[in-house]
Amino acid sequence: MPASLLATVVAALVGGALGSLVGLAVVGTAEPDDPRCPACGGALNFSWNLPFLAWFVQFPSCFQCSWRAAVWSWPHEWVREHLATLRRPRACPGCAADLSGGRVSLAGWVTLLARCSACGVRLGRWYGLLILGLAIMWGAAVWHLGFAVPTVIDLLFVTLLVAITVTDAALQIIPHEYTFGGFVLGIVRAVLGGGDLLVAGLVGALVGAGLIWLVGAVGSWWLKQEAMGTGDINMMAMVGVFLGWKGVLLTIMLGSVLGVLVVGPIALLKREKYLKLPFGVFLAGGALVAFLFGSQVIDWYVRVLLGA
Repeated sequence: MPASLLATVVAALVGGALGSLVGLAVVGTAEPDDPRCPACGGALNFSWNLPFLAWFVQFPSCFQCSWRAAVWSWPHEWVREHLATLRRPRACPGCAADLSGGRVSLAGWVTLLARCSACGVRLGRWYGLLILGLAIMWGAAVWHLGFAVPTVIDLLFVTLLVAITVTDAALQIIPHEYTFGGFVLGIVRAVLGGGDLLVAGLVGALVGAGLIWLVGAVGSWWLKQEAMGTGDINMMAMVGVFLGWKGVLLTIMLGSVLGVLVVGPIALLKREKYLKLPFGVFLAGGALVAFLFGSQVIDWYVRVLLGA
């Protein structure tokens, strides 16, 4: 049943606020350096980070020497770190001036015209589009589908896919709080749908995380460098619990095709044999297509390509 105008406006405000939080975590943040071995300074190998356990404990080792360790972390630590990121001063990418002292107004962000008053560099077009896009998405979905709990959970899932796309594209990281939070939401969504849906979601999470972990482990062994980030593995566990194993396979296929179409020409132009890319961006795009049109795509594939 469609929602009232008030519920639609509230939903749009929620979507815009979530978009603002996602943007704030990225604005003025530099891409983190790759972690190095404390013993020899070599590249670290994270292929021993096992699916599901990787949210809580990681097992880094060194490609060049025998160093290895176990690093524990807990959800409250991720949230505290993320909140600290949101509270820290925002640095202008043009002149490094602090943007938190009134140099950019809220209206400036929302109207897509934000500029730093110190150097004049434009700051906020993508940020404003992010807020506007999520506000429209939340408002339109609630207007047509109502403000039911499953609808809100589905909207949060899509919002998390957008957040993963933004952070992985800008910083090449996928925060644990996004993937673990999405996984928990998926479990809640499956419980609300009944036991069969819960079993399908858990199988999907196992298949999604397991496949990406296996690809990353084999790739790291073959290339002697990190081939797949832990965030991608955790993300596919989240995707699997929402979409099931068929949606996982479709997500990986679509993400791989998108990655080849986008990165392939870049690699050819740069003449680089190994090109580092944020695979989570393409997986998130594939997951979004699978979430919205998965049944139609699978039916078309079976009917047209397999002749069934």
